[in-house]
Amino acid sequence: MKPIYPRYVLSLFIVYVVVIIATTNATPLVPTEEFTHHAFLDEFGLYKLYWKFNQEKITFEVHVKTTGYVGFGFSPNGGMPGSDIVIGWVTNNGKTRFTDRHASHYGEPRIDEKQDYILLYGREEDEYTILKFERKLDTCDDGQDRIITSDTMRLIWAYHPDKPEDGQPLPWHGRERRGGRSMYLMSVSPDLFPSLEEENANVIELLNENVSVPWRQDTTYYCKGFAIPRLNGKHHMIMYEPVIQHGNEALVHHIVVYMCHGGLNESYHGTEGECRTPNMPPAFDNCITTIIAWAVGGGPFFFPDAAGFSLGDDGDPTFVMMETHYDNPEYKSTFIDSSGIRIYYTSKLREFDATMLLIGHLVQSIQIIPPGMRKFTTKSYCSGACTRNALADHSTNETTDLHMFAGFLHSHLAGRAIRLRHIRDGIELPNIIKDDYYDFNYQELHQLTPEVILKAGDSLMVECDYETMGKSSPVYGGLGTNDEMCLVFMYAYPRSAFTVCVSSLAPTTIAEAVNVEINPDNYRIRAPEQHANKSMFEYLDYMNWTDEIKLDFQAKYDNGLMFEYCPPTKFTANSYFIPTPIRETLPDYNRQCDLEDNNDDGPADGAVGIVVNMFSRVLTLIIVYIWSM
Repeated sequence: MKPIYPRYVLSLFIVYVVVIIATTNATPLVPTEEFTHHAFLDEFGLYKLYWKFNQEKITFEVHVKTTGYVGFGFSPNGGMPGSDIVIGWVTNNGKTRFTDRHASHYGEPRIDEKQDYILLYGREEDEYTILKFERKLDTCDDGQDRIITSDTMRLIWAYHPDKPEDGQPLPWHGRERRGGRSMYLMSVSPDLFPSLEEENANVIELLNENVSVPWRQDTTYYCKGFAIPRLNGKHHMIMYEPVIQHGNEALVHHIVVYMCHGGLNESYHGTEGECRTPNMPPAFDNCITTIIAWAVGGGPFFFPDAAGFSLGDDGDPTFVMMETHYDNPEYKSTFIDSSGIRIYYTSKLREFDATMLLIGHLVQSIQIIPPGMRKFTTKSYCSGACTRNALADHSTNETTDLHMFAGFLHSHLAGRAIRLRHIRDGIELPNIIKDDYYDFNYQELHQLTPEVILKAGDSLMVECDYETMGKSSPVYGGLGTNDEMCLVFMYAYPRSAFTVCVSSLAPTTIAEAVNVEINPDNYRIRAPEQHANKSMFEYLDYMNWTDEIKLDFQAKYDNGLMFEYCPPTKFTANSYFIPTPIRETLPDYNRQCDLEDNNDDGPADGAVGIVVNMFSRVLTLIIVYIWSM
């Protein structure tokens, strides 16, 4: 009679394999593990991305409704050239093909010499392909991989219904099976914030109602007043979210809610119309303190555990004005909109009251960006004198430290990057917030981790990089989509008198750069005589913008005479030359690249790799045992 041990061992082995498969498998659109973030990359819900990260690496999992190949990557501008891409699929015999690639042109991406993405899992099930993989945030493969940072990341994706044949080119995915999306990959997960049910939150809705958006203009700013309901004592706003009417997602570009000061009460509730037009009450000009900001691509915003925005107490908003920016570049005439903002507030108070700061360039045509520039940088400055005055208690000579916990960067179509620089005692500290890949169509409040401390006497500088290639005349500052802005909205606590600090180049400084003399009161040219009484802006539109003038113009923004507007009492102008800070600190992103290739040959670094290794060892032992029988 033969021993039964081989059968017994084989039975245990089969049970073991079944258990492993059952515990590592996942149904479509259910991830293989718990991730902190997730998002659909396409509008039809066919391509879903899950991810999580730490200080060193990021892990992705994609679920795509296809049994062909899947592509995923990072682009510098939304297109293929310069992109960092991975492509994978599951073969007919269940094996996973997966490669790290890069694109130097429009066409099939080339396989990287150094494979920095590690495949952790691959499976095809119920018409879906599931791929799980990880990589270092900085692979140090500068020629072929992009660094993953807290800036806006432009994700690109594609898929094809057919599997590639070994040794053959990849079939083209087509125009309908590709796309891109901008997002902050390194943002704080909403799952980490307390639930609204636990906070016993109530709701206030600030909504437009059937606004007929004018079709004969590409930019409309629509304003509506709201009386804040009278609350029984002090409360804290702990969250707000956009309420965008379905179908108008591309129309509603941004919404700002301002606190109004003096002369506005319940009688103005519901007053609405195009902003800054004669039919709007003059009292609306007193709605100047920003308390809420949202823009296209953004989602809900949660206040931190330490602070909330105060409502219902003395000095809190009793009346607000909501400004909605409608962007209608195609002049469509069918837009009726009822979008707005939903506020969540609670009587469970946090320790501190929050405030919002507005810092940047004065929104006027005096902000001038020359044409034909691949990169032009405007600067605005907030002096230490301004922060020292606004953060001081003049009765006690004590000062307040502000904890800045979130920021919102805002520019328009020519904007390419925005930085909020931080100077203390003449020495520059790391940037408070920045985005080197700014996207006009994706603007979201960015949580700062850790919070940044602003002390009385600190100076701030806002820089915006612009690209105006193809323009034949300058781009000016203004409210329109084709005009420009350079603003940073920062949430901070505790509440203080420091709410706004903006600046601009002195008009005479601009005139010097283009070799004219002007009357600074009305911007009319005095000399040369052939241009006398002509508007400086008319002259700028038609002058010859030589390379020499453009360089001189940039130099004026680097060290020219500035006008600063610094409340709290009222707008008062201070003039000075921008100081040059000393950089003695580490850069914002300190790379530590090990140029040696430390990658191993497969997924053995992850949990699936451990399972694979165990499987190999068990299988080897069984084969040896059977052969020894």
